[in-house]
This record gives sequence, C-alpha cells and structure tokens, in this order.
Amino acid sequence: MTDQTSPILTARGLAKSFTTGQIVTKVLKGVDLDLYAGEFTLLMGPSGSGKSTLLAGISGLQKPDAGTVIANGYNL
Repeated sequence: MTDQTSPILTARGLAKSFTTGQIVTKVLKGVDLDLYAGEFTLLMGPSGSGKSTLLAGISGLQKPDAGTVIANGYNL
C-alpha cells in the first residue's frame, strides 16, 4: 500500500535547454514538482512551453541538464 502523505514522484530543480547553432533555448528552469498516488494531475500550457520536455524529464526518457527526479524511491 502506498503512503498517501509521501509523493510517488519528486522533481527538484529540473533544468533543460536545447542548442541550435549558437542559439540556446532554456526550456525548463528550476522546476520543482511533487506527484501523489491517486491524484489527478493536469499539465497544460501553450505550445512550446515545455510540457513534453517536462514529461520526458520526469519519466526518465530525457536526462535533465540539472536537478533530480525520484520516482518510487529510485533516483532517475
């Protein structure tokens, strides 16, 4: 049984940028996030605001430039 008072996923200080030529675009800048089991979480924002980058970072599909992600007690 999952403890409802502890987050199932925690992200602290996530940062991610992309470089195209000499242009650096900072997409995530120090994102902190706690997600709890049994909760419904909605992620919304305009196109290009970093939603997919955040999801890729917290799922372990993409390594952030800085910060940590802990999922079910495991450091991704």
